[in-house]
Parts: sequence; structure tokens; C-alpha cells
Amino acid sequence: MCHTDKLDELHIWKEARNLVKEVYFQFQENENKQFSNMIKRTAMAVLCNIAEGYSSGSRLVFQSFMFEAEGCCHEICDFLDKARTHKYLNEEGIAKVGRTCENMMAGIKQALQGIDKSE
Repeated sequence: MCHTDKLDELHIWKEARNLVKEVYFQFQENENKQFSNMIKRTAMAVLCNIAEGYSSGSRLVFQSFMFEAEGCCHEICDFLDKARTHKYLNEEGIAKVGRTCENMMAGIKQALQGIDKSE
């Protein structure tokens, strides 16, 4: 399933940590606390899904949790569209979170391809 025995060595998990850090940083001063909390929880769900799937030790379960993480990334992209519309975040911040989220989704696709090849 994975080429490492430790979660913190897993590249996709490191990418998820970067996503969480970027979302928390960009939305720390946002006046709409409810919106900020929702996007932060969604970013954290990406990280948690990867950790939970990885800890299962099962390729099939890990794959399922990776799909969940990918879905959360799509939710974050939707949140960014709303943040732009309602001016909850400037364009630079939206672009930074967007790039980090795109990197995350690319990493998920790569991890999913690795799972398929290992079966």
C-alpha cells in the first residue's frame, strides 16, 4: 500500500499538513467566523481522512479514505469561490490556498495510482 511504515513520512500526509497550515493562516483574520471554521474543518478532514485510511492497513480502505480526502479538496475549492464572491479573502490568499489544494489533489491522484499498481 505505502512505501513507509510511518504516517509522518507519507508524502500525501505532508501535503495535507501544508493545506491545513495554509487554510488556517489565510483565514485567521476573517470576520466571518462561521465560514472560517467550516473551511478549516474541511481542510482538517483531508488530513484526518488520510491518517485514518493509512492506519487501516488495508489498500481498499485507504483508497476509500483517499476519495473522501479528494472530495474535501473539492469542497475547499467551492469555499474559495464563495470567499471570492463575498470578499472573505483577497485574491492573493485565494490563489495560495487554491495552489496548495491543487497540489493536494495531484498528490491524491498519484497516491491512488500507486494503490492501483500495487494490487
